[in-house]
Amino acid sequence: MNQIILFNNLLSLTLPSSFESMNWEKIELMFPNEDRPQFIYEEIEANRFCTFSLLKDQKLSNFQVEQGIQSISNAIMSLYPTCLLEAPQLLEKEEKIFGYFTFKTHSKEGILRNIMYILSVEGCMMLGTMGCLLEDEDGVRQLMQIMNSLEIPERTPSYRRISNCS
Repeated sequence: MNQIILFNNLLSLTLPSSFESMNWEKIELMFPNEDRPQFIYEEIEANRFCTFSLLKDQKLSNFQVEQGIQSISNAIMSLYPTCLLEAPQLLEKEEKIFGYFTFKTHSKEGILRNIMYILSVEGCMMLGTMGCLLEDEDGVRQLMQIMNSLEIPERTPSYRRISNCS
């Protein structure tokens, strides 16, 4: 297991050592739009992946997570009505609320189970998707462990001396 720190120490998580950063060619194929996730990891042999995006322009408080995940799932359901596998849920962890739901998509490897999640980080939306093949129950458990490992590290305030110049 590897402890990963992202976004200048705003998010930490634990990834199995079998996960590695996705190569650029595959990223461009999987996410052709320039607005792609900021961090993408994959476990090549098992067809599993995790994405992490901090959307600084999308404000989100801890109290808005439930409404946010409902809105996102509704938007996806309106585009792909038969894709929902699991309705939006909330997960509370150390005074933080995570919202997530699962949906299926198709890829050249087969049907994927995607777990989309959001949480508030520094008042902004953290958005991510984790995925594996639909029938990969071990993958689902592993991805849920990764999601449960997400933490917002304590930030220690920095103090600096203010001098009075006369």
